[in-house]
Amino acid sequence: MIEEFIKIRQKLANVQVVSGSIKGELKPNKEEIAILYQLTKESCVDEVITHSGKSKLLSDIGSLENIAITLYPPYINDGKYYETLEDFITHNSQQIPTEKYYIHSLGYYSDDIDKPLEIEQYISVVKLIELLCSVADHKQYNENYQELFFYQSNRLILKTSYSAKHIRSISNINQLTEQLTDQHDKKERRTIFISEMINTVLLENDIEKSFLILLDKFDDIFNKYEAGYNCYLEHFSYEKIKSEFAKEKLLYITNIQGVVNNIQSKLISVPAAFLLIVSQFDLSGEKVYTNSVLCVSAFIFSFLLNILIKNQKNALTIIIEDFNIFKQAMNERNKNLLLDFPEEIIDNVEKTANKQKDNLNLLTFIIWSVFGMSIIMMIILIWLKYFSVNPV
Repeated sequence: MIEEFIKIRQKLANVQVVSGSIKGELKPNKEEIAILYQLTKESCVDEVITHSGKSKLLSDIGSLENIAITLYPPYINDGKYYETLEDFITHNSQQIPTEKYYIHSLGYYSDDIDKPLEIEQYISVVKLIELLCSVADHKQYNENYQELFFYQSNRLILKTSYSAKHIRSISNINQLTEQLTDQHDKKERRTIFISEMINTVLLENDIEKSFLILLDKFDDIFNKYEAGYNCYLEHFSYEKIKSEFAKEKLLYITNIQGVVNNIQSKLISVPAAFLLIVSQFDLSGEKVYTNSVLCVSAFIFSFLLNILIKNQKNALTIIIEDFNIFKQAMNERNKNLLLDFPEEIIDNVEKTANKQKDNLNLLTFIIWSVFGMSIIMMIILIWLKYFSVNPV
């Protein structure tokens, strides 16, 4: 009966869908008139039709006469008819129908070998719902959707309602279903998958759309699940590795910043040296010996502090080399375990190291400027005393 219904529906023109019925115009041939008679027996078509604005019995209509008829899909007894994909999903969002069905907007009949992309996507989503139902801690059935409850460190409630615009391909749904239901370590796999699902969905902070978020973020969740499982095989956890990396990052930044912080007390002597030279320098030029001693003292002061700065530069170089070794090891581990840490974490350490390099170079310049200032003052005074037109 559904196949006959489809033949008539495909020939209708000027179609209107009203309250589950389908109105349209048709110029039936003899075969189609016979089909209409069969459909009237199942109440799928009214025996009284409209011809030239007048109501007539179907039996009074000749071949190829233009008539207006009304089709009633709910009365099909051997299948289901849906005008649009949205109509189909509204009635079958949680389970793939077992009886025959036809979706007019797709021109798809369930017995067809080739499935449209939309049907493949719909099947993927329903398979995901079925899988989630099998691993949920608790589920509650509603009229058009289910509420699935998952409990771990956090709680997640998925309302499995969606529409045609939300369906999407889930290429690895069959693989995931096998892993979470048939594998010998399915319990551990379920724990890892549910944990990643909860953490990812809750980040969006929209409980009402939790299932739609899951559909949108599924590839990301699946990748994290695989990474977490690989970590589990190595007796690690994804979160533990991230925590380890964060601790190491903090340690390296602290050590790098300590390169300058550790000598701050010694650097206080730099402005003191400036003041000492300026205050004790004999600007009259008479005490050449005193000025010479100050210049030598400034050199010794700059030389000793420069040794300190060089030591700190060497310490910074060692820290950076150690960090590069750590970074390379982490990158190799991440590659093997399919993990991916943000580049800004590494960049943050490298930027801190570069900033400390600049600070040490600046300190080197400032330290030697003490000696440089004393030499300049000495040269100026000697020039004024012995070579100036008006010597001091």
